[in-house]
Amino acid sequence: MSTETKNEVKMEDIDGLDEDVPEKITLISKDNVSFELNRKAAFISNLIKTSMDSDDKSVEVPVPGVNGHILELVVKYMEHYKDSESDAPEKPLKSTNLEHIYKEEFDVEFFRKYITKEDDKDRKIKNQELYDLILAANYMDMNKLLHKGCATVALNIKGQPLEKIKNILSVE
Repeated sequence: MSTETKNEVKMEDIDGLDEDVPEKITLISKDNVSFELNRKAAFISNLIKTSMDSDDKSVEVPVPGVNGHILELVVKYMEHYKDSESDAPEKPLKSTNLEHIYKEEFDVEFFRKYITKEDDKDRKIKNQELYDLILAANYMDMNKLLHKGCATVALNIKGQPLEKIKNILSVE
């Protein structure tokens, strides 16, 4: 057998292994809600990537530290950034305007609902969801999402007096 033939056989073996790796995986939340997404998108999370390293043929990954409604937001973020995640905002924040903080329009729209005013009747609910999103990003080891979430909290408290900051940061 010639060298070329040996190399061809090896290349076919490698290609065959790639075909066995599922393109889609399912993330399962703490409250047993399932989300199917592209493997490449899921690998934005270092937690998911690391857990899949030991078994690349696995198609389900439990995420016991994240509730379903928050994991849904995380999956939306992952699917958008499956090809290339945008950078975290510069620190310190130089503006209170979302459009100046976030480089991508997706991030502006994703975080806009969390910019709250004192008279916003749903402020505590929005703040809690933002804090849960930050905790999920930390748990799932998604540094850019974590920094973007923290920047949004900073936008809410920037320039506010101490009493208002305490009120903004308080949750149920």
